[in-house]
Amino acid sequence: MQSREIDYNNYQPLDRLLKFFDQNKEKIYITDFGTHPINKEGFAAWKKHLADLRNISRNNKTEIETYQKFAEVFEKSIRYIAFPEYLDTIARIAPEIMKVIRETDTVGFLIDDGVNKSNTWALLLFLGELIKLGISDFKDKVFAFSVRRIHPIVKLMESRPGSFALINFDDMTYSGNQMAQYDLFERKMRCKQPCPEDAYSAIKYYLAVPYTTSYARSKLVNPHPKGIGATYFENTVTIPTFKEQVEAYFKDEPLLIERINLICDEHIEQSLHSKKKNATLRRNNYLNVKRGHNAFACIFGAGQTATYFDHKLADYISVMRNLIATGAYPKNITRNNLNAKLREKEKINIASSTSLIMGCDNSRDEKDCFKPFYKSIEYTYHDTKLMGKSDIIRQLIDIDTYETEREKRAATRLKKKARAATSEQSENAQ
Repeated sequence: MQSREIDYNNYQPLDRLLKFFDQNKEKIYITDFGTHPINKEGFAAWKKHLADLRNISRNNKTEIETYQKFAEVFEKSIRYIAFPEYLDTIARIAPEIMKVIRETDTVGFLIDDGVNKSNTWALLLFLGELIKLGISDFKDKVFAFSVRRIHPIVKLMESRPGSFALINFDDMTYSGNQMAQYDLFERKMRCKQPCPEDAYSAIKYYLAVPYTTSYARSKLVNPHPKGIGATYFENTVTIPTFKEQVEAYFKDEPLLIERINLICDEHIEQSLHSKKKNATLRRNNYLNVKRGHNAFACIFGAGQTATYFDHKLADYISVMRNLIATGAYPKNITRNNLNAKLREKEKINIASSTSLIMGCDNSRDEKDCFKPFYKSIEYTYHDTKLMGKSDIIRQLIDIDTYETEREKRAATRLKKKARAATSEQSENAQ
């Protein structure tokens, strides 16, 4: 039975990664950019509805005013980053990466197991800029690794003594949780026993991400007690969390900040009025939230922002996705008697909703919003389509091995034909 040691021999020289880039470089750049700008009409409709609602409300003025303040700061906080700006940020970070490569004896690029993840796409975008800066001259010191395994790194460190750096690529870090769980932050990279704990201390760990939040930066720079901290490149753009933006905007109104936090939170403790202990009351929430998720604690949530890109509108854990994609609508905001008055006066369509960004209009289903660009790319290598959830490095090795064997077989057939032709010519000459 073959040893499983082969599972850990998954690092490869830069040259193979450069070939992979060259065969997919036409697929990774967004040509139809600038198609999802902020929808000013959506914000105008939202604010007008709130104003109308407040004018006819007798009992809920404070709550509706809180929604008005929320809409005000949300409009100022939402940020759209089109692809040219995104790529320009990558281009400004690339020289810093080249500096690390020049000054370090061995550098490893981490590449995710999933082909259609943002990590793979971001790595290839960075590689496109690094090629312009001459990374091909450093093929002898740059290697590609699959994530989540420490043993290949240890093997390479043993065979190449000196300074060692790992660079992890992604499109953005919001909370930093995924980056921490996958990699070195908590020393969770998969390894055989005994796990070489001392190897971690010799690694300089960098994050190559164009954008991050202050929340994620703080978490990843300050390591887990047994892990190692990451280093961001100076040109990485730090985006404030929505919590920070609200607190800055209403810094002199702490009670208002508390009220905004309440409308962001779906559950309120109801211990005094409930027969069941620790029961919760589900709020009538105006923010069009997806029930059942606690990710909408938008003021004190983990790194949530109102930032989105040409290449994706992140999921509800990272941004208030439903609110951005489908807009806010006055469903169940008030008591039944107020809803009845609204219907009677017909001043407001209580079921209306307008997206706050272009490209997601007339949709109540978040899945109808634009799909992340990188999830639609069909990566190939020697005309072979890569499988979605398999180890990319392993696939490149297998495809190259198959191609080499096929070339050998073809060469052997040609030699046989040549020998046969020569033999036939000799027999005819006789």
